[in-house]
Amino acid sequence: MKNISKVFSAKFKTDLMWNFFALFMMAVSGLLINIIIATNYSANVLGVFNQIYALYIVFAQLATVGITASIIRYISPNLSDIASIVVSALIVVIIFAFTISVLLFMYAEIIGAAFNSNAIIKNIYYIAPGIFFFSINKILLAVLNSLRWMRSYAIVQSCRYVMLIGFLLHLVFFENDDGTNLTLIFTYTEVLLFFFLVILLRNNILNINLSEIYCWIKRHISFGLRSFVGQIMLEMNTRVDVIMLGLFLSDKVVGVYSFVAMIAEGLIQILSVLSRNVTPVITELCHRGLKQKLELTIKRGKYLSYGGIFIIGILAILSFPFWIELISSEEFHGDSWVIFSILALGVMCTAGYLPFKNILTCAGMPGWHSSMIVILVVTNIILNLLFISFWQEIGAALATSCALIISIIYMKIVVNTKLDVRI
Repeated sequence: MKNISKVFSAKFKTDLMWNFFALFMMAVSGLLINIIIATNYSANVLGVFNQIYALYIVFAQLATVGITASIIRYISPNLSDIASIVVSALIVVIIFAFTISVLLFMYAEIIGAAFNSNAIIKNIYYIAPGIFFFSINKILLAVLNSLRWMRSYAIVQSCRYVMLIGFLLHLVFFENDDGTNLTLIFTYTEVLLFFFLVILLRNNILNINLSEIYCWIKRHISFGLRSFVGQIMLEMNTRVDVIMLGLFLSDKVVGVYSFVAMIAEGLIQILSVLSRNVTPVITELCHRGLKQKLELTIKRGKYLSYGGIFIIGILAILSFPFWIELISSEEFHGDSWVIFSILALGVMCTAGYLPFKNILTCAGMPGWHSSMIVILVVTNIILNLLFISFWQEIGAALATSCALIISIIYMKIVVNTKLDVRI
C-alpha cells in the first residue's frame, strides 16, 4: 500500500493542483484564442487556423520520433545519467525536427492542394520553424515531467498560453491583417519558450558524460521508434475529425466544428493532468512488477476520473446553449449543442481509463502500445469517412465518440493479455 499512498500523497496532490492551474490557463487561452478569432474574423479564418493547428500538433509529434516516451521511461531509474540522457535525446530530435520543418517548406503546396485551400499553404510556411522549436520543447517538458517538477512544468505551460494570447492580440489589433497570418503565434511562442526551458534545465544538461552519449542515442532511437507510431497515431487520433472535415467540407464548417470540439476537448485535458502526474508512478510500479498495487492504483484513479468528469460533463452539456450565445456570433450556433453533447458523452463514457492510456509504454512495451493505437486510428478514420458522408459535422462527432469508446475495449484486451493486469 506504500506505493498507492505515494500516488495520492501530499506531493502528488500539490503537483495535481499546479497542473490544474496550468490546465485552467490552457482552457482559458484556448477559449480566448477561438473567441478572439471568431469575433474578429469569419468562420473560414477560424477553420483554417484550427486545421493548421491540427497539422502543427501532428507534425511536431512526428518530429519527436517517440523520444518523449523514452525520456519518461529512462530518467526516473537513471537519475545519475540525466545529462547524457537529455542531451542525447535532444541531438536525435533536433535532427528529425529540422528535417520535418524543411520537408514542410518543400511540400506545403501539395498539402494545401489536398485541403483545397491556398490559406493552408501560406500558414504552413509560418508554422514550420515553430514545429522545430516545439519539438525540442516537448523533450525539455518531458524532462520536467520525469523529474516530477510539476510546479515548474505548470508555470512553463502557463507561460506558453499567456504568450499565445499576447501574440494573437498583437496580430489582431496592431497588424490589421486579414487573419491569414495568425498561426505565427505558435512560432513566436515556442522560440521564446525554448530559451526559458534551456535556462531552467541548464544544470541537468551541462554535466555530460560524453562516453555515454552514443549509447543513449541508440537506446532512445530503439525505444522511441517502437513507441513512435503509437504516439503519432495517438496525437493524430485527437485531430482525425478536424482533418477529415477539412479534406471533404468547407473551411467554414471546420471553423464551427473545431470551435465546439475545442471546448469539448477541455474535458480530456482535465484527465491529461491526472495522467501526467500518475505516469511516473505507474512506470515505477510496472518496472518493479507490482501488479496488484498497479491494479489498485488504476482502480482508485478510475473512480476519481469517472466521478469528476461525470459531474463536470453534465453541467457543461446543460449550460452549453446559454454561454455559447455569449461567446460567439450566430454563425457558430446551429448544431453546436448537438455536436458538443455527443463529444462530451464520449469523454464521460471513457473518463476512467483515459488517464492510463500510456500504460503499455510505461511497462516497456511501446511496440504493443503502437499497434493498439494504429488499430484505433484506422477505426476512427473509417468511422469518420462513413459518418461524415451521411451526417457531415454531426457524423464527425459521432465517429469521434464511438472511436473513443472502442479504444477502451482495445486497451482492456491488450493490457489484460500482455501485462496480465485487469483494468
